[in-house]
Amino acid sequence: MTTGTTLDHEQIIAQVFVFLLAGYETTATTLTFALYCLATNPEVQRKLQAEVDAQAHLLAQHTAVKAHVQLTPHSPTGAKGAAAGPTATSKAAAAGGQRWWALPSS
Repeated sequence: MTTGTTLDHEQIIAQVFVFLLAGYETTATTLTFALYCLATNPEVQRKLQAEVDAQAHLLAQHTAVKAHVQLTPHSPTGAKGAAAGPTATSKAAAAGGQRWWALPSS
């Protein structure tokens, strides 16, 4: 393989397989040590669990919004055949102004 060429699907699978086999020992050791550290530090474990829960909540919100956008028209009124091009609302949103949809809270 030369520089600038792309891998096909079979080559990618082969590379991933090699990485998994070659990295198994170090990956397993690192994960085991990380879990040991969490088990012996309950306060850190609680903080990590809170962070994971927050990220899972944001992911769930993002997934719900994405599903909603895919299932509904892209105009706020639901009207078909809206004028092409950016609207005043989308221009304001792009400039950091007022939006007609709610953003997930942090």
